[in-house]
Amino acid sequence: MRKALDKLSEERDALSAYVEAHEALVSPIRRLPLDILEEIFMACLPDRNCVMSAQEAPVILGRICSSWRTISLSTPRLWSRLHIVEPMGYISLNTSQRLQRLEVAKSWLRRSGDCPLSISLEGNPDAYIPPPSGTIVTSAEQDLFLDGLVQFASRWRNIRLVAPQLALAPLSRLTEQDVPLLEQLDIVCSTPEDPQHTSDAGWSLAQSGVFHGPSLSTFSISGNTSKASELPLRWNQLTTLSLFGALNSELAPSSSRVLRREIR
Repeated sequence: MRKALDKLSEERDALSAYVEAHEALVSPIRRLPLDILEEIFMACLPDRNCVMSAQEAPVILGRICSSWRTISLSTPRLWSRLHIVEPMGYISLNTSQRLQRLEVAKSWLRRSGDCPLSISLEGNPDAYIPPPSGTIVTSAEQDLFLDGLVQFASRWRNIRLVAPQLALAPLSRLTEQDVPLLEQLDIVCSTPEDPQHTSDAGWSLAQSGVFHGPSLSTFSISGNTSKASELPLRWNQLTTLSLFGALNSELAPSSSRVLRREIR
């Protein structure tokens, strides 16, 4: 009799373990319609641009189960916001790390389908500092990240760029037709102290059509604002304009020129 009872107990325990292991399959959240679950996923996103971290949505959502992974990867809106931090240090010393991070960023943005994009990029402040003796760094290596983002310019809506002036050179290739959705553009010029890198060469951007986009209504620039009035902005359609720069003799005339443009 004892053996029979022990056998029945073992069978009961095995059945209980089996049921517990599969309880998740009948959980209420699995019975939610797909569109409701997608909205719940959207509510899990941070208020800021998302970082490429497995500790935050949307990445963490794909690590719960295979079903959630499929849903998250097939919901473009989840991937329409991204914050990118370029690896620091001399770029010649971390090329593989930079390429890997850029490829992850591009894969992220490809998942966003046709959604308008909100992107913030913190560039490498050391990118334009002379590298160690004997090291050759090409402009393609310096502009790697912004070059990668320019590929998605047709879907830019909100863009924030923190980078040395010269690192913004890829923007000069864009025309106003390339950025039809761009509504907000924030630029922070983190120029190195080396006078060689504070020359006007970085301001060939005045020829860029990105500043003349048909939807641009909010513009902010920090750093070198002395030539802000020369940027080809659609001044009459701006609703928000912010200029942040060092107090110097050049800033006041530039500010007055900007105001004259604004009140026309």
